[in-house]
Amino acid sequence: RNEHYRVAGQPYLDRVIFRFVSSVEAAKAQLRAGEVDAAGSLGEADAAELESDPQVHVTNVASPAVEALAFNLRAPGTAAPHPILGDLTVRRALVRATPKALIVDKLLYGRTRPGTSEIPIGWAARGGIAQESYDPAVAARLLDDAGWRRAADGVRTKDGTRLSLRIVSTTGNKLRESIEQVLVDEWRAIGVELRIANVPSAVLTAAWQSNGVRKRGDFDVLLAQAGLGVTSPDPQSYLAQRHRCDAIPQADNKGAGSNYERLCDARVDALLDDAGRTLEIDRRRDLYGQVLSILNEQAIAIWLYDRGRYDAFRIRVLGYAANGWNVATWNAAEWHVAP
Repeated sequence: RNEHYRVAGQPYLDRVIFRFVSSVEAAKAQLRAGEVDAAGSLGEADAAELESDPQVHVTNVASPAVEALAFNLRAPGTAAPHPILGDLTVRRALVRATPKALIVDKLLYGRTRPGTSEIPIGWAARGGIAQESYDPAVAARLLDDAGWRRAADGVRTKDGTRLSLRIVSTTGNKLRESIEQVLVDEWRAIGVELRIANVPSAVLTAAWQSNGVRKRGDFDVLLAQAGLGVTSPDPQSYLAQRHRCDAIPQADNKGAGSNYERLCDARVDALLDDAGRTLEIDRRRDLYGQVLSILNEQAIAIWLYDRGRYDAFRIRVLGYAANGWNVATWNAAEWHVAP
């Protein structure tokens, strides 16, 4: 407890103990059992499950994050174009073959909305941005026109390349595993094989020096969270780290940057340069909107759904407040325990 805290009499608690667990499922189990008093950064399905427990209260507020399927535009682990996802037509077909509304309604209980942009809320969000809508017939036609033909097993091939992709996400996350199963079925219907190869979160998010999957580009499709947040609340720094050409993690920059899709587009760099030189909010919003439109035009990712911020507390914990732009403990000084 900080005796010199800026607010007299706070913090109310003597200490807050953080417990790290292997998965969201483990966190929920410990919360229900009363082994912990809070669990943060839960998913929509987790919230629906915990709300049935009379000893738990779940907070819900909009957040600037989005759940996304990121496409690797380079062959995994190389600087060469991806033999499949390097083709914009294939990426567009996958956008068309992904049932966002079904995922939201069936797996997330309708608690959010299908995504349209990497920045869904906040002053930099731009209305009117959309991705191509779900239409598997159009998706199949795009692949036909691009020369991908179905083989005997139903999976398409072109010039000896099988239309088979490897999707990576975090192990132990039931919602993401359910989303992957939907994608396996939906994409198979248009002749695309999707192979699930999930890894622990620590492996997925590790640094370049530790051979992190994202940093090294060791995936075809990545299912993960994107968007602004507590570590990147400013759209200029966030978009620059995510989408500039020099933000592609590689040996030359020792893995710096978070351009995991590995798109290099001179238009994006120029727009971000312009935005970084102006203090006019309306002008910056317009420039960021142009960047977001280019990302959708190039179909570098599928913005599956806008993520809410869900945190859960045992009912004996009082004083917490939901904040979509920060972590659950942002006002921990005001927490207290019911007598």
